[in-house]
Amino acid sequence: MTFSALGGWFFAYMLPGLSVLAVIYFFPKYRSGTFSRGAIVHCGLIISTILSQYLLYTAGRPFPWGSHPASIISETATSATTAWGLASALSNIGSSGSMLFFGAVAIAVFALLGRFGIFYALSALLQQLTMTSVAYYLFGSLSFLLIVLLVVPFFSLSHLLQRKHWRVKIPVTFAWGFFSLALFALYGNLFLNASLHAALGSLLIYAGVMYPHAEFAIKRVKLPTAGLKPTDLI
Repeated sequence: MTFSALGGWFFAYMLPGLSVLAVIYFFPKYRSGTFSRGAIVHCGLIISTILSQYLLYTAGRPFPWGSHPASIISETATSATTAWGLASALSNIGSSGSMLFFGAVAIAVFALLGRFGIFYALSALLQQLTMTSVAYYLFGSLSFLLIVLLVVPFFSLSHLLQRKHWRVKIPVTFAWGFFSLALFALYGNLFLNASLHAALGSLLIYAGVMYPHAEFAIKRVKLPTAGLKPTDLI
């Protein structure tokens, strides 16, 4: 099966995503149940990843599971990250080191969010694998900015299944989507992306921004500097 770049993007990324949204929209029982909704969304992510990996396989372009630059925008990304002092530090993180780093982040997220933290860390890994798989398929065929426009907006909007705090969710997830694709284009390090995703996302969850309702029974404790007593389950 042969696809153009845009055809492959629609087949592997948009079709599973739109199918998930259709199921959630037309079957309210799945929309109202947090765990059923989450299961459907993650099934869509898995299907999208499998399809993207299939396209890469048929194109003879193995996905960089280790730390190898996908590097279509290497020079641009290097100059950008050097300005923030990131390039030298990130270049020293190999594939085995990034996996250990992800494990350490997962433990920290577990300590912050409880049992849900483990599931969230795995979800962050799956979300990054889904985005980077389709982006890697598009690298070389389309410009980086066009790839961002094809991948990131849908990633951002998919976080609005709960619309509370949408004014924060949209810019934050869009900015992170752009940064994560740029980071992957430079270093090709899936686990580094997943680690940063899990760490930053867990802080937003802890603050009650991403999931403001206590659907996961997360105990959110106010920072001591706020001068407030610890809260109960919200």
